[in-house]
Amino acid sequence: MSLYRSRRTTGDTAEREKIWHEMLAIHADQVFSIGVVAGVPQPVIANNRRRNVPKDAVYNRNPGAHFGISRPASFWVEKQ
Repeated sequence: MSLYRSRRTTGDTAEREKIWHEMLAIHADQVFSIGVVAGVPQPVIANNRRRNVPKDAVYNRNPGAHFGISRPASFWVEKQ
């Protein structure tokens, strides 16, 4: 959680990328359940302008499929 908070608060792009890769490494090293057997948390990053992206979603073993049940056609990008 400290990495998550650090990533959200830093303005340095290189630092954010470094933290993200560290988060992914921890996630890969510490997977204690199999997605087809139990719900598995999976980090997902969405642009701040992307709207209607669910905070929590159903995991699916197919890459990107966790968004399918959330109806990505209802996502939109907010104009600035």
